[in-house]
Amino acid sequence: MKVDKEILLCVIKDFSWKNFKKCILTKRVDEHSLEVQIELAKKAWLIAQNQLEWADRDMLEAAILQTTACERKYMALLKKARSEQYQTWDTKELTPVVAGNC
Repeated sequence: MKVDKEILLCVIKDFSWKNFKKCILTKRVDEHSLEVQIELAKKAWLIAQNQLEWADRDMLEAAILQTTACERKYMALLKKARSEQYQTWDTKELTPVVAGNC
């Protein structure tokens, strides 16, 4: 809904085909951003771990391979985010914690 609202505002505010196309394409790119890819990889890894716990003797090797592949994809995406200097929080919003004020 948020994307639809932003596209509507783009159309109402300053309509031209160029702006409309730009608005749609930027929203489509955001859906596949690195943050979304990391979250999807993490979910896939957790699902694979859960399947590994319930795998029977015949499917155990496939479950191990799936878990390993998902883990490696997740780690590779985290490494890519680290190399691009992504931050998970805003450093300006952090406040120091004093140990004696509990």
